[in-house]
Amino acid sequence: MTYSINAPGTIIFGSGCFDDLKTHLDKYSPKKILVVTGKHSMQEHGYLDRLKKQLGDYSFVLFSEVTPNPSTNSIDKGTAVALKEGIDLIIGLGGGSVYSINSWS
Repeated sequence: MTYSINAPGTIIFGSGCFDDLKTHLDKYSPKKILVVTGKHSMQEHGYLDRLKKQLGDYSFVLFSEVTPNPSTNSIDKGTAVALKEGIDLIIGLGGGSVYSINSWS
């Protein structure tokens, strides 16, 4: 089951949404994407490589400095990257710490 929340942006999560990412990307047609993830787990388990394949020609920036129980310093760093790069879509790849960082978007 997949869920969608609009508050004010749209949050899409749930079973199968990772494999259906291309559908959402095509719907929103972002110019630049910020991929937010932790330092190791998503890379070690191959999810980051799978994500890169799905992104295809979409332009993206990787922010992989998320730590467990992220500090405001980590959030500020991510915010600075998003503003500097002109990000218009954020993909959170990982667990709860990654999603708490996305709350600044």
